[in-house]
Amino acid sequence: MDSSSRIVVLVPGVGLFGLELAVLAARLRARRYRVAIFCTNPWAGTLASKAADLSDMLARRRIESPSFVAHSFGGRIVLRLLDDYPELLPARVVTLGSPLTGCGAARRAMRLPGGRWIVTPALADAACAEALAIPVGCELGSIAGRTNLLLGHLLCPGLQNDTIVAEKETAALAVRTTWCSR
Repeated sequence: MDSSSRIVVLVPGVGLFGLELAVLAARLRARRYRVAIFCTNPWAGTLASKAADLSDMLARRRIESPSFVAHSFGGRIVLRLLDDYPELLPARVVTLGSPLTGCGAARRAMRLPGGRWIVTPALADAACAEALAIPVGCELGSIAGRTNLLLGHLLCPGLQNDTIVAEKETAALAVRTTWCSR
């Protein structure tokens, strides 16, 4: 199958409504991949409702057998999607700094005054959750960063992190390969 017949669904994390994936989308399109970006309000809904919204988007656009590239919290949305909608399997997923085993920074933020307001319901689901099961039939790769800006020292003290997600939170037993930048 050549790249022009494949579709890659980009799933953002909490942040910029998918805008943070625009450069990646342009690069994939330049390589003749078809690209769809799941645009979602990061401040509304639960993890289950976001997975349902992603399923609805795939059905509306008649997207079958997509590959997923998911940034940060988007990785948890995709894994929840594949768990709730096993008919989408087999699937290939690459996560970019996704908190597959929970998010300590979000747990810490929720303990601060006003923290429950800052941390979205969906992110709270992810923060407090155990590691997600990787569905049978899902090939999963993970890329994790170690470039730690000032905020990373505050949110993930003493841990290799990419500002919000600690490197160790990106590892899961069924991850085929984990890549880390230096």
